[in-house]
Amino acid sequence: MICIADSGSSKTDWLFINTPDDFKCQTLGINPVIHSKAFIEKTLHDSHDLKTLSKKTTQLFFYSAGCYSEKEKDKLNTLLSPFFQQANIVVEHDVLGAARALFFNQKGIACILGTGSNCTYYNGTYCTDFTDALGYILGDEGSGAQIGKCILKDYLYGNLPETIKKDTLFSGLNKEVIFDEIYKQKNPKRFLASFAKVLSHYKTEEYTKQTLSYCFKAFIHTHIKKVNHYQQLPIGVIGSIGYHYQKEFSTALNSVDLTLHMALQSPLEKLKEYHLNEI
Repeated sequence: MICIADSGSSKTDWLFINTPDDFKCQTLGINPVIHSKAFIEKTLHDSHDLKTLSKKTTQLFFYSAGCYSEKEKDKLNTLLSPFFQQANIVVEHDVLGAARALFFNQKGIACILGTGSNCTYYNGTYCTDFTDALGYILGDEGSGAQIGKCILKDYLYGNLPETIKKDTLFSGLNKEVIFDEIYKQKNPKRFLASFAKVLSHYKTEEYTKQTLSYCFKAFIHTHIKKVNHYQQLPIGVIGSIGYHYQKEFSTALNSVDLTLHMALQSPLEKLKEYHLNEI
């Protein structure tokens, strides 16, 4: 059985390929940079589905955020090996997974817009021209975390439109709660990104248009424009933010004479096709 996993900071989507009875499940995110060994091991062992199916898995392709170097890949491989004892394990960066899903063996610019963000040039085989990932405090332009920061800042400063402020997401929310989640809890990035979804209910609001435009243009200028010959390459995006706000992302691209080639919420089905073709 082949397993493909797509892991970000918030969640990991797992696809076990046993055609025609494929099985999908989800766990918390697994990122070797921000998550401890104990957290990753607990995340794996807390899933009954993983415990059962890992014993039947002979090949695991694990695409994870944070796997920029061989050091992080080796760390994750070491933690996955005792759990997937019968499997040949290949750990790669989640951006490579996005690129393969979007372009297979063709050239393009692969973008990830989810809880965090990333971008790379894909030459049809591997990824190059990464821009530095600075995390949700200094970077993650265009991500759910950045959009959430904009919303919460406007909420606390009293600049959030009343129509949006009345949303149930803000019920009982105050400065103390926000500060506790951001400065004291373990996953502030996930907390920030949880507020990005509220704008999907208010897409006709000028505030929504301006906020999304600001964040997506920051992503384009900081990341996409750093890729050599970006004007001649197709642009694809993967992730919840890129998928649900693909019209707004496309509009931001159009403003600088670029076009969105494809938007996927998850790379798994395309990665299944990619890996089955490679076998």
